[in-house]
Amino acid sequence: WLLQKSGVRFNLIGFCSSEYSGSDTVNLLAVDGTNGSGHWLFHGFNREIVSEDTVTRTGDRSDSVAVAIPGNIATSRASAIAIVVHTIDADTNKDSALTDKDKQSLYVYRPGMGFATKLIDVDYLLSSTQTNGARYLVVYERGKTAFASIYSLPDFNLVSERPLPSVPN
Repeated sequence: WLLQKSGVRFNLIGFCSSEYSGSDTVNLLAVDGTNGSGHWLFHGFNREIVSEDTVTRTGDRSDSVAVAIPGNIATSRASAIAIVVHTIDADTNKDSALTDKDKQSLYVYRPGMGFATKLIDVDYLLSSTQTNGARYLVVYERGKTAFASIYSLPDFNLVSERPLPSVPN
């Protein structure tokens, strides 16, 4: 991922650990593309990173995403302001595996931050996306109820959180 803030490009690189089977990503590395310095977004290896979503500058939600190498996505360097990272942080159902049946979290990272900060913990994440230049929508379940939360951009402050109606019979 290429992100830019104050003229500094950051490349986020997935890190694989042999503790988990396959190519499970457990941490991300932010690398400054101008001087090569870097830091990890999370402490340790105790999570499963499910996905990352690039958030762009207000009014600049472009379709200029290009796949450069399988598994690596490059976005428009001028418009990316943050990424939202979907994770599973713990084996909450005690089945000895990190799966979508465990509680899930969303984190936000902006270039220049030390570590990613937690946005929300949920039982099950249904979707998350930037709806326009000024809002980020998260749809999730807690217990038997689905909710929609809307966050303002670029600060990710909670604007609203509402339960969604059940499916009619």
